Amino acid sequence: MIVFLALLVSCSTVTPPLEAGEWTFRGSGVVGHLSTLNGCNIAIWGEAWGTLGEVMVPCSLRGGEDEVWVEFEIETSVGGGVGSLKTANSATWALLPLGSREREWEVQLQRSPGVLTEEEASESSARASSGREALALGWVNGGFLLSDATGQVGELLLRGDGLVEIEVYDERWMSNGRQVAEATSVGPDLYLSFPVMPAFTGELGGIIVNRVVGEAVVPLGVEVTPADRFLQLSAGKRTDTDRVDLIESASSAAAERERTVLHPMAIALYEEHISTLVAMETEQLSAAACVGWVQSELWSLQLIGYEVSFLVGDSMGCELWIEPAPVQHLRRLSIGIVDGQISEALHDL
Repeated sequence: MIVFLALLVSCSTVTPPLEAGEWTFRGSGVVGHLSTLNGCNIAIWGEAWGTLGEVMVPCSLRGGEDEVWVEFEIETSVGGGVGSLKTANSATWALLPLGSREREWEVQLQRSPGVLTEEEASESSARASSGREALALGWVNGGFLLSDATGQVGELLLRGDGLVEIEVYDERWMSNGRQVAEATSVGPDLYLSFPVMPAFTGELGGIIVNRVVGEAVVPLGVEVTPADRFLQLSAGKRTDTDRVDLIESASSAAAERERTVLHPMAIALYEEHISTLVAMETEQLSAAACVGWVQSELWSLQLIGYEVSFLVGDSMGCELWIEPAPVQHLRRLSIGIVDGQISEALHDL
């Protein structure tokens, strides 16, 4: 049995039960019913996980007056586990953490007195069972497709030797084909790190796969942020033809995104530096100042992944050249500005 531990635990040794009663829980696709009239019993279901069947199962209580944890067995696409629901005696809310990072995959539930109807329990149980079986196909057959609101963005391959391969392709990032990921299990989550483009200091890309809800997140850092990007998992494997089409589409979108950002940045840099040369008394002094440009910290951050140089051209004019270093996804465009005229070249990966 795989045990999923909640992040927040109580240090209290006192484990009073909730006051006697029955409550329903609803929120974000989760439906549940808790009873403490005769011991502790619960039935709760999400989109792809839940307690087994339509009937209530035993649960346990721990905590204090202001914080009570309800623990119970659940079924997921990868087997059995333990769920934990946080509430309090006087609360109208409950918190259900389903991930390893605080505030990520944490379901906020509304708690109300009452019971579920047989129809609602039956529908919720059936939905959870169907979602669980759909996800289980990916784990059994060794493949998941990754998607977001824009479409298909990658895939996971679960090899028979236990290794995980990943390939990503959208305008934000791209791997150089399938990469064997470094995989670490943390509770219900599978942390994957792998080489990805763009990369500027040898950093790796990362994805966290939640095996309970069937989602993944692309984290920006160690802490959860609103800018973290969520991806959906669906069982399946992509054909080579479809993969090539998606990579080409992602490359084109990335090139346009790079052009949109780099063009105005190059013009601003060129005009900023040229304006410092106007007051030079001689061409020699102007030429020396042209090539003597020193990249500021701000420009270094804005133009990370590019080599920038000012050169004196044949007509003694100051020219700007920006080159990707190295050529990689989102760093394929070369730009030159000569006599105020901009030109570009797009490099192949």
